[in-house]
Amino acid sequence: MNKNGLFDVGGEKNLIKVKDEANVRIVVCGVGGAGGNTISRLVEELKDSSENVKYVAVNTDIQALSNCKAMHKIQIGKELLKGKGSGDDPEMGMKAADENINDVMAALSKSDMIFFVAGFGKGTGTGALPYIVEKVKSEDPDKLVVCVITTPFYFEGRRKIKLAKQRIDELKEFADAVIVISNQKLAELYGDLNIKEGFKKSDELLSGAIKGLIKIIKCEGEMNVDFNDVKTVLKNSGSAIMGIGRAKGQNRAQEALRNAIENKLISEEISLEEATKAIIFISGKDVKVSEMGMIGNELSERLHDDPSIITGFYEVDMDEDLIEVVVYIGGFLSHNPIKKEEKIRAKSKPIELRMEIDSDGNENKSEVKEDYDEPAFKRRNGGNLDDFFGKIN
Repeated sequence: MNKNGLFDVGGEKNLIKVKDEANVRIVVCGVGGAGGNTISRLVEELKDSSENVKYVAVNTDIQALSNCKAMHKIQIGKELLKGKGSGDDPEMGMKAADENINDVMAALSKSDMIFFVAGFGKGTGTGALPYIVEKVKSEDPDKLVVCVITTPFYFEGRRKIKLAKQRIDELKEFADAVIVISNQKLAELYGDLNIKEGFKKSDELLSGAIKGLIKIIKCEGEMNVDFNDVKTVLKNSGSAIMGIGRAKGQNRAQEALRNAIENKLISEEISLEEATKAIIFISGKDVKVSEMGMIGNELSERLHDDPSIITGFYEVDMDEDLIEVVVYIGGFLSHNPIKKEEKIRAKSKPIELRMEIDSDGNENKSEVKEDYDEPAFKRRNGGNLDDFFGKIN
């Protein structure tokens, strides 16, 4: 997005006008090393972005944090870890977040939507992010929270892969939508890249998932998609899929859509036939009504019966006859966790009755309450983090 209020979709000619969404406050928060790298990429690519997008980096590693280009940087675990990182230990990541949770919550306040981004499988992101998300949603259940997560390469070991899956499941209980990108599938598609280029490609995918949704919310076109449209599709969605497809030529619309939805980097085994909601964001030059209809009809046929599809269109002087389709898909039936509003809104609620017999043989009943100020994985293990993290080994 440049100083004239235009969003760059690929070169000086390919600019989209930005609409005034002064009342939509977006925070993009990177947690851990991968999250910080993504923030730096977004800040660099969207140098002149709207003042209503705030970039926050959270990390235990003071050196990595100092190199991040975020405008707001928060060191967690200052006393516990002394700025030296979490040592690849998610328990330390969670404890670090807990130590400085007030600083984190202050940076995330005054927002309508938060993107969280992290790599799962190691220490800081894996340990801190689910804890932070649960705190955010407990404080403000109406805030839209979308998480974009990468999972480990196979060469990083089975323990990291298993840990990442566990914590993603934990995250879905509170985040509205979780988009998972598989680094291993990235390696399979781009096997000729060296390690540095591979991790750079992973950062590009993370930033692309976030940038695409910011573009949908911020850009003004012939058919606008507003913040409440995004909320309709992603609120309480659980799992979500994001894809970007580009094509040109006679069958450009069909090819662009297929490139977007046949995403080979999605980590989870999710069937599009279970999806009930979607947003389509189309941009291009001289896009025909028949092309719009083809995109909408084919996507509808791929999803669950009678899906809710919201469409945005932006006329752009794209290079040659290029068309771009950005798709966010949510509302997966088998991956949509039960969202109990009272669970998030109430600090505690009764979950069972405890029967006790006193010394005189009298029966006494008492309610056992669950404290929702504690993160879910701590509650399930009686507050014993060692028990929880021990199960992963």
